Amino acid sequence: MLKDKPSLPEIEKKVLDFWDKNHIFEKTIEHRKKNKAFSFYDGPPFATGLPHYGHILATTIKDSVTRFWTMKGYKVERRVGWDCHGLPVENLIEKELGLKDKSQVEEMGIEKFNDACRAAVFRSVGDFQKTLKRVGRWADYSNSYATFDNDYVESVWWVFKALWDEGLIYSDYRVTPYCPRCGTPLSNFEVNQGYKDTEESAIFIKFKLKEQADNIPTYFVAWTTTPWTLTANAALAVNNNIDYVYAVRKTDKGEERLIFAKERLEALGLDSSRIEREVKGNELAGKEYEPIFNFIEPEKRAHFVITADFVSVEDGSGIVHIAPAFAADDMEAARENNIPVILTVNGDGKFVEEVKPWAGRFVKKAD
Repeated sequence: MLKDKPSLPEIEKKVLDFWDKNHIFEKTIEHRKKNKAFSFYDGPPFATGLPHYGHILATTIKDSVTRFWTMKGYKVERRVGWDCHGLPVENLIEKELGLKDKSQVEEMGIEKFNDACRAAVFRSVGDFQKTLKRVGRWADYSNSYATFDNDYVESVWWVFKALWDEGLIYSDYRVTPYCPRCGTPLSNFEVNQGYKDTEESAIFIKFKLKEQADNIPTYFVAWTTTPWTLTANAALAVNNNIDYVYAVRKTDKGEERLIFAKERLEALGLDSSRIEREVKGNELAGKEYEPIFNFIEPEKRAHFVITADFVSVEDGSGIVHIAPAFAADDMEAARENNIPVILTVNGDGKFVEEVKPWAGRFVKKAD
């Protein structure tokens, strides 16, 4: 056992002091000023809250990359930056000002709200600089930038225009996590922060086949855990490799014929004695049905059966109701089959005026 056990924190501080007093970082750039530059695009942290281990991990990785290219002989200029945009800052100020939703932000005034956000973004800059320096992050701390600086914003618009000039910008729908309270899309990280398991009501729905073969009404049976999306139904999906059945059952009004996956007989309260015929999923493709809602007229052909690999028989009926506006798989299937997007919900998560029975009502309260 060593008599004089070295103190690693003390050694680290001595190294940091040596770097600082002798301008070692600045010299790595000065000695390579004629060399080829290596540009590193940093994703700067928000400085509205205190730094944590996530920031330390990220900054260590970034520092390793830039040191590596410096050792390769490149001139690697680095500036500390602070992210000032986005939901974290807005949520912080909304809570402090007691604002409940986007409409109250607009009532307050966007300019006033932005001023309050700007005043908050640098609250913890001192703590961040201390932490970044302590872990040895080489950068120019005296010439930091903020993402709300005009030159930074203009650089982003410059990049956007360059993409526009190349014909890479287009307008289209995209399914993304969304917060109706904030009135904004969310990143996966933001969604995960509030993720929790909930119980939902699952329902079976009958969609009447357009071409009726006889006097027995025939229906496709679909299944969903989001009934409110039925207002935007555009198609039904089956799987090519699944066996489907036509099964007849008795009702108070007589008989009706149901089409669904054979493996889901028991789930629908039927048995094999009710089966009339069996078909593969591809034999159902293209068949048209009567929509249960007609609030918004589709811009092109809709309400017919398509095939999709994501359809399974693990639950439901083996037939999936497709609402392209509200599910990523549905949107992809819609594009592959030229199905329209029927949008029945506004930015507040409420039904639009055309959905007359529930216009202005929040979708989850309408389930």
